[in-house]
Amino acid sequence: MVETTILIVDDHPVVRTGLTAVLSAQNGIRILGAASNGRQAVKLARRLRPQVILMDLVMPVMDGCEATRQILAVSPKTKIVILSAHGTWSRIREAWVAGACGFMLKQSASKELFSAIRQVMRGEQYFCSALGHQLEHLFAANMRVLELAGR
Repeated sequence: MVETTILIVDDHPVVRTGLTAVLSAQNGIRILGAASNGRQAVKLARRLRPQVILMDLVMPVMDGCEATRQILAVSPKTKIVILSAHGTWSRIREAWVAGACGFMLKQSASKELFSAIRQVMRGEQYFCSALGHQLEHLFAANMRVLELAGR
């Protein structure tokens, strides 16, 4: 079985430790390292070249969106999944513009995290189920606005 290599980026030690424990127990996943801020993430990503990065948004020194931009500038094939407590539309849009290919809320179940990793490794985008429902409603509302505007 081919291993998926992962870098974990979060400013909370308990989150990094928990993600490392949960993911390390899965066959086919190898944790290459962990960073506590965006600047460390950029340095580690350049050196370790992970296939997937689980990236927090709100961190000291450099936030997750800026780290995402910098990492993808030097390693465009890296898949970045945002793992955040902040699931507002503006945060999702900001992460997407930065180049993230997945977005999960930290309150998501671990089995959903495994699904996200598999899906982005196949070259697909991923939204956790809670966000998927929000985005469906947002899309429907935008379509209604366009219909009312005669487009």
